[in-house]
Amino acid sequence: MRPSVRVATAFSATWVMVASFGTRSAFVKPPGPRIRFCSMPHTCLLATGLPSEEPPVTSATNDEVALQLRDYRFNNRRPLLDVQQIKDEHLRALLGNPKLASHFDLPANLNDAVSRFFAEATPRFIAAMFLLLFGLRVFLAQGASPIGWADVAVTGLVAAFWMVQEWVLHDKALHSDRDWFGKDIHAFHHDLPYYHISVDGLGLAVPWFGVAAAAAFLLFPTLALAVTATLAYTTCGLVYEFSHFISHTRVALPGALNGLRQHHMNHHLVSTESWLAFTFPKIDRLFGTLPEDPRGVPDSQRNHHFRDRQRLPEL
Repeated sequence: MRPSVRVATAFSATWVMVASFGTRSAFVKPPGPRIRFCSMPHTCLLATGLPSEEPPVTSATNDEVALQLRDYRFNNRRPLLDVQQIKDEHLRALLGNPKLASHFDLPANLNDAVSRFFAEATPRFIAAMFLLLFGLRVFLAQGASPIGWADVAVTGLVAAFWMVQEWVLHDKALHSDRDWFGKDIHAFHHDLPYYHISVDGLGLAVPWFGVAAAAAFLLFPTLALAVTATLAYTTCGLVYEFSHFISHTRVALPGALNGLRQHHMNHHLVSTESWLAFTFPKIDRLFGTLPEDPRGVPDSQRNHHFRDRQRLPEL
């Protein structure tokens, strides 16, 4: 067996073992009567400040929680940034379910945030794949495939693809005009108070990585470039996950990251029809979804997830 085939076989076997460990389905809307917050991307309810003495509420569906949160926003005519704003005892009890108590712990600083982020399964999986791919590319570079300008070009191409992909999937799938379970689950992410921890589940991350790796091996002419492409895509995924994670916390951030948080906050609090890009916010300008001033967004475009209301709340 040729060395390249042995390497590809070893990589595939490693991925299958990782994929089969701890993976849970992420493509079926949570059916049970209990609240499930982490079975799909952006559905982890990890807020802070909920009193532990509140009576537990254990039999509410995501839809029921979402409806009550929408009612709260509508009745108070203000954005819901933090659970501390909620005065309604029943809703606080609903969100303060003791079964979710371990999730209600937002990081206080950047060090805490990094630790909290890598306590989640998906970041650990992505980091493991990054290290595996990096080691594999270094190994291949020792032979007939040294790292060169072709690798640089492939990395740039993949990064550009990722930025456009983010916008397209966010707008055309997660905020689609058609109702489907992915849109419903993403809407639940929007229904939650802005400050909550959101990390994609392994059930999404593992098969997504598998598809990306398979596509790279099919599209690029050499094993080395396929590994480089998969490594670049994995890096983009890790950057996205952490950036999104940190943007939904109160951790103080430096200029660029703070600007990214404000960009994403506008998407949540002002209009879900704009500010759809994430890792590289300027992509919104390319697609015409970057308003010059959040205050100039027409009322008809504000808070589209209140679409079941006759009139929209004022921000």
